[in-house]
Amino acid sequence: MDVRGGLCHVYLVGVTHLSEESTRQVQAIVKFLKPQVVFLELCESRVGLLALKNLKVPTTDEMITMLKKKHNMFEVIYSCVQAEVASKRGVIPGSEFRVAYEEAIKYGGRGTPGGRPIQGDADVDKLVDVRIVVAVYYVVCSDQSGRYTNN
Repeated sequence: MDVRGGLCHVYLVGVTHLSEESTRQVQAIVKFLKPQVVFLELCESRVGLLALKNLKVPTTDEMITMLKKKHNMFEVIYSCVQAEVASKRGVIPGSEFRVAYEEAIKYGGRGTPGGRPIQGDADVDKLVDVRIVVAVYYVVCSDQSGRYTNN
């Protein structure tokens, strides 16, 4: 990375996950600014999101199989909720990361993951519990456009 004079410009782009609009905005911002490095809030264990092109809602049998393979129960439920939200919104989880990465590659930039790694089952349980609550709230309390309703 070339940092002339020890200075560089840092742009922080906030996103709404599972939002088609955020995905388009991220792509436009990276395309316009053309940063040398796009820092992605992804830990190494979630880099697979960059390759995710589709997501299907797991069947009950698939969820049972995941549980038999010692997957965390909340993780299985969360993946189901996430897939359901994605299918309703038409946006794949991590699409904002993927388009930023792909856009950077087009002009010779690079994407680098830099999220905090999840350490052990206790952290995963906390993270998954919070995400399930947020995902369920999002599904229940938002209309088709993604805006929250007063119902």
